[in-house]
Amino acid sequence: FPSVGGVWVSSNSAIASITNSGLVTGNAAGGPVTFTWTDNVTGCTSAASDPVTVTPGPTITLNDSELPGGELSILGA
Repeated sequence: FPSVGGVWVSSNSAIASITNSGLVTGNAAGGPVTFTWTDNVTGCTSAASDPVTVTPGPTITLNDSELPGGELSILGA
């Protein structure tokens, strides 16, 4: 993936976003989402990437409280 000289764009950044270095982050369950690259000089845009689907993470239950996977919580004694 290119990482300089252009911009990565997600087809649905609410589900999956992408940084200009090509790092993809799942933001919510759903999809499919594709990514394209646009060159800053020529304005040419790549063909869309293969589609990505974000699946929900696990949910942890502790003392009757649910903590969705990926969230941070500080547990005390």
